[in-house]
Amino acid sequence: MKTGVYLINFNYKLFLPWALRSLKAQTKKPDVLIFIDDCSTDGSVDLVHNHFSEIKFDEIIINPTNYGAVKSMNLAVEILGEKYKCDYICGLSADDVFDDDYLKKTYNALKKSPKEVGWVYTHVRRIGDENSNDIHPEWNETLHERTPFCHGSSLIKYSAWKQAGGLPDVPREEDWQMFKNMAKLGWKGKLLPELLLRWRKHNLGCRTNMDDIRRK
Repeated sequence: MKTGVYLINFNYKLFLPWALRSLKAQTKKPDVLIFIDDCSTDGSVDLVHNHFSEIKFDEIIINPTNYGAVKSMNLAVEILGEKYKCDYICGLSADDVFDDDYLKKTYNALKKSPKEVGWVYTHVRRIGDENSNDIHPEWNETLHERTPFCHGSSLIKYSAWKQAGGLPDVPREEDWQMFKNMAKLGWKGKLLPELLLRWRKHNLGCRTNMDDIRRK
């Protein structure tokens, strides 16, 4: 199964190097990797070109205007699924970090799952202004209707994403609504019960360093 990953950025030059290093360190490399910048003004794109040229993106997409996160992510997934024919897709925000085995472990979990499983999600480590763990429950559609627990960097089958219509243009919790739409179509989630994603909480700024958040 072909795996595609997109890195989405908007004015996150401060955090972008950590996300890029986590992609470079993956023990399973994506078949296709694209970078999509939502019209940043902080020099993010120059940083990618000038300091991370060793990371070979299949495409670097710079939006001509600020599309917003939902439109940008839907664009990235459509490119990965339609142009590059990726079966599995996941995204990483430029202020978040994958564990080194993120792609390897989520890929193996999704590939071995029953056909009705449309995505694999993990536990989440909060970094930045919080230092806590989000320990998520096993998939339960009824519980998921009441509260979100599948994160936006889940590894998703492109067929499930396409059938559900991608991320809806709603004011907030667009990934929660997308997973609910998938569930209504008969797709199920699967928990990989490991802390494999570092999600940055922004309140008072970043007070961590790379050594704090990489798992030994």
